[in-house]
Parts: sequence; C-alpha cells; structure tokens
Amino acid sequence: MAMNSDQQEEQLIQSDDVNEEKKERNSMFLPHKGFIATPILLGINVLVFILMTLSGVNLFEPKTLELLQWGADFGPLTLTGSWWRTLTCNFVHIGIIHILMNMYALVYIGVLLEPILGTRRMFAAYLLTGLCSAVSSLFWHAETISAGASGAIFGLYGIFLAFLCFHHIEKTQRNALLSSILIFVGYNLIYGLKEGIDNAAHIGGLISGFILGFVYVMALNEKRSKLQKYYTMGGEAGILLIYLIGLLVLNKNVPSDYQDLRHEWDNGLVQAYLTGESNESEKYENQKEHPISKRITSKDQLPPYAPFTASDTWLNFSSEKAGIRLRYPSNWQTAETTRQDNETILLQQRWTNATNHLIITVSQYDTDEIYEYNKKLSLSIPRNAQNEPSEDYKRSTLTINGLNFIKTDNMQHFGAPDEEGYEILQTVLYYFSPEKKTIYAFVMLINDEAAQQDLDDMLENVQFTHS
Repeated sequence: MAMNSDQQEEQLIQSDDVNEEKKERNSMFLPHKGFIATPILLGINVLVFILMTLSGVNLFEPKTLELLQWGADFGPLTLTGSWWRTLTCNFVHIGIIHILMNMYALVYIGVLLEPILGTRRMFAAYLLTGLCSAVSSLFWHAETISAGASGAIFGLYGIFLAFLCFHHIEKTQRNALLSSILIFVGYNLIYGLKEGIDNAAHIGGLISGFILGFVYVMALNEKRSKLQKYYTMGGEAGILLIYLIGLLVLNKNVPSDYQDLRHEWDNGLVQAYLTGESNESEKYENQKEHPISKRITSKDQLPPYAPFTASDTWLNFSSEKAGIRLRYPSNWQTAETTRQDNETILLQQRWTNATNHLIITVSQYDTDEIYEYNKKLSLSIPRNAQNEPSEDYKRSTLTINGLNFIKTDNMQHFGAPDEEGYEILQTVLYYFSPEKKTIYAFVMLINDEAAQQDLDDMLENVQFTHS
C-alpha cells in the first residue's frame, strides 16, 4: 500500500522519537560525556553482586559468613585491622531486592546530581560519604553486619539537598525537587527504624553529604577556577579527616573480645563455627525426619563416638548472663536448652557426641533459704537403678580456674526394668557461690575414653567472669 509524503514524514518522526527514547534509556546505564561516574558506580555494584552469585552466594538471602568474606562492615573485624571494610561494604549487597532498590536510587540521584558536580566530584562524593556512613554505623552498632550502597546514596542525596537549600538550582525546579527529596529521605529514615535496616549508615551518609554539598556549592559559586579547586579539595579533605578521626576514636576503644574474635577469624574458627551452624541445622532437620526408632537394650547398640579429626577445630562459647566462657571441639554438637519462662536458670547448655554429654546449668536464687535448700539437694547421695543409695559413688574436689568444685562420680543405669540395659559413668561437678546465691552444675555422661579426654580439655579452659 503506497504512502504519501506526509505519512512517511510522520512515520520517520515517530521512529526518531522511539530511537531517542531508547538512546535516553541506555544513556542512564552507559558512560558518556558528562555522565560517567554514575554508570561506572552502578556497574561496579552490579559486577560485585554477579561475582558473589557465581561464587555460590544465595541470590536472595546471603549467609553471614558469605557477607563477611565479601567485605561487609563488622566492628570486631573492621576495628582490628580490616579498616578496608568501611570501603568495600558500600559495594556489597544482601540479596537481589537490596541491590535493585539501591541501584534505582543511585541512578535517580545520579541523573540529577552528576551534571552539576561533574565526574570527579561524583566519584569522590560516593566514596567519601560511603566511608562516613560506615563509621557512623560502627559508632551506633559495631556488632551488626552492615552492607550496601545506601549509606553512600544517602550521602549523594545530602549533597543534592545542600544544592537545593542554598539556591544553586533554578527556583522553578527547586521547590518541586526539594519536596521530592525531603519526602524520599524522610520516608527512608522512618522505614529504616525497622529491625534489620542500618539507619545509622543512612544518617551518617546524609549528614556528611550535606556538609560536603555545602562546600561544593561554595566552590561552584566561585568564579575563579583556582579557588574552586581549593574549596573542592578542602571540603573533600575535611570529610576524609572526619572519617579518619572517627575510625581512630573507635580503634582506641576496641573491646578486648574483638581481639579474641579477630584471632579466631584469622585461624578459621569463626568460619568453622558459622559453617557448623548450618550443618547442625541440617542434621537436626534430618533427625526430625528420620527419628531413631530402634530400641536400644545393650551398650553395644549405642552409636559410636565421633573422634576429633584434622578437619575439626576448637570453637568458643560464652554466656554473659551466666558469666561463663569455654572452648569446645567441633566434633561435639551444642544446643541451648534454657527455658525462657524460668528466671532462676541463667543458663542451660548441652554438648553431645554420640552418648557422651556435657550439660552446664547455672542457677541463681532469690533468697538464701531457697539457695541453701537447693545446695543441700544437689549434694544428696546418688541413687542406683533400684532407687537406693548408690554404693559405688566417689566424692572428691576439682579446681577449675581457681574455683573449687565438689565432684561426684557414679555409674548411671539406662534401660527398662525388664531389660538388662547398660551403665554409663556420670560425673557431676558443683560450685556454690553463697554471695551471689548461685549454683554452677556441670553434669557429664561418659561412655568413651576419648570423650573423657575431650571433656577434660574443655573443663581446663572454662572461665568464670562473674565469680
């Protein structure tokens, strides 16, 4: 069908409009003159996320260990030598939703801000406000793992807010943009009050960005190029100095247990522990799905002890509430069994390896009368399978880290009354603190000699912080 010249011209105009739209969309993601920093920063963030995913990191919910290995900010590591995490955390994201939201916000502000700042200032602004946001996060909650570009992006919004407030942008655009930016910042800060969102980084980035933006406004208002350069470099140096001072202050007040954690990280203990958490969860689920239904009637049917191998390591356990720290081998599984509704029991933690067990219980009582009653009960003579006073029990003392424990050994019978059953050595250790009305109880069931050695090694390094 033939077309007249008017129709051809209209079609060409429509085609040009479509091409122009495509070109405009692509221009937001590809570097070009006057818009280089934003697409490059976008590309670095996306590239890091792709590499994380290709290395096996979960697309939606990365594990704690994976985030730490890729450079997330975490006080116990950042403040004990890994200062570089304050930079790398600005390019690491916690799942695909996280990065999509942040990259949308980065492109949005980049389109508005980079034409005003220029490429070099845009790069510097992202990096400097990102560093300040990381330090702010460390001041607020150093023991929270922090990652994502949002702190640096808030810094860019802070800079743009300074330009809007100090009238560098035309009045016709300023009011609409100012309302839009304030709504965006306000909404995200309120939303950031939710658990799991690092509002400290947002606020640190926003404030440092606003300060840097004020200096940039002064620089761009200056007609002499040499003074523009001095203002810019001075402002950037000032923000860098704020970051360095903050980091130095934090490093001068590093808690002692951060150094312990750093040592464990360097020796692979933290990695083993975090990997073990997921392994133990899988084991627990398997046990629920495939419970042991076979009835055990003799000692020969008991599961064998799992020995300490070259792939095992020593892990740390601590309870601030109960005032106990100890190290245990990773061939033992551990689980807390403290009842949340029982205020008397400060801690009840179990370690198991086949039929070998260690159970630590720390109980604190309200009155001297209740404390004395439970002390007397604890020192009762053990009873045998017929519920008669045991004749083979032994009582002695054992010193653990300067505290004298009362030790009781006796054989415990397991099995139904009509079955032969089997016996396992039970060792119970008690330490009584009348000043704190607290009783420390260590109960051990020992079926293997190798397990006895493990338990002896565990007891040797028990530390009491409240005694």
